[in-house]
Amino acid sequence: MRHGLIILAIGIVIYGGLLAWLLPRKDILIDMPISLAPGHFVSQPFTPNVASHYILQIEYRRAFSQSKMNCLLGLSGADAGGYPDGCGSNRMLVNASWKLLSDNKTVVATGQSRPDEGGGWAKDTMDQQIGDFPLTDGRTYTLSVDITSDGSRLNIAKPRLQLEISPIDYKGEFAIAQLVGPFGLLFLVVGLVMTSIASVRYLLWRHS
Repeated sequence: MRHGLIILAIGIVIYGGLLAWLLPRKDILIDMPISLAPGHFVSQPFTPNVASHYILQIEYRRAFSQSKMNCLLGLSGADAGGYPDGCGSNRMLVNASWKLLSDNKTVVATGQSRPDEGGGWAKDTMDQQIGDFPLTDGRTYTLSVDITSDGSRLNIAKPRLQLEISPIDYKGEFAIAQLVGPFGLLFLVVGLVMTSIASVRYLLWRHS
């Protein structure tokens, strides 16, 4: 039974440590509705608990066809003038500038949206990336965003301003979890089986 308990304890340490590392993580720091009419927005203060690279983006519901949304968000590829090819009047609507401020109001990063900067597609949503920057864990920040052109035509798509950990960093950490997690589970299962078998044998021995 002793060997089974040792293996079980190893499994608890590995799997428990993995959960303690993953569960407290805040991968999404900002997720708030935003109007795309010209205006100024300031986020609530936020404090990341993971030092990593983060992506600033606007998420939209699919209010138009994908090709039209691509044009309106500047996601179709760029021509020499900096606009998506073949979009006609449906060119990039959303122009935004942003400032990242630390807890002492010091500006630590600035940027603005650019045609074809990046984005993503999901079944029901599309994302328009407007910036990226590294954040230090334990430090408090505030994000200031100015919509500098009238993109209110896209308000029907229920836009949301989001700040989340870079998918590249997230995938790397997820890969680590995929490698370590099965080993922890294996030790747990083997330890439980060995301990159960040893317990049954002990009970049979006592009643024999």
